[in-house]
Amino acid sequence: MSAVSQIILGSIALCICAIWHIWVLLTLIKRLHKYSKAQNSDFQNPLRITILIFLVILFSHTIQFYFWASTYWLMGGISAFQDAIYFSLVTYTTLGYGDIILAEGFRTLAAMEAVTGVLVFGISTAFLVGYFAQLMPRSS
Repeated sequence: MSAVSQIILGSIALCICAIWHIWVLLTLIKRLHKYSKAQNSDFQNPLRITILIFLVILFSHTIQFYFWASTYWLMGGISAFQDAIYFSLVTYTTLGYGDIILAEGFRTLAAMEAVTGVLVFGISTAFLVGYFAQLMPRSS
């Protein structure tokens, strides 16, 4: 696969992941607003809400690195699906151990996955900073 093809495919995959992640967070925001207005005691507990938020964000990231792993595996960049999952997780989080290497025609695609991870982790961080900023005044 040419470098241009990898960049195009990687850009499409990045957009899919970013749209997915933003949709998950916006859905979470809508639900949090809805339940914060209702006098439901389960959602008034900051610990439960925070755990829920972390689980939803973790789920969203997990879906994304499985998406990338499936892409590598289905396109023949890595032959074993378990290796593709491990490689994808290491790449998505930008650890890059280097113990599993993609076939030569997929390496630029892997760099696009790292960009995706950086981008969506940044979005998650911004979301959590906003959440904790709103939570802080209530707890003091």
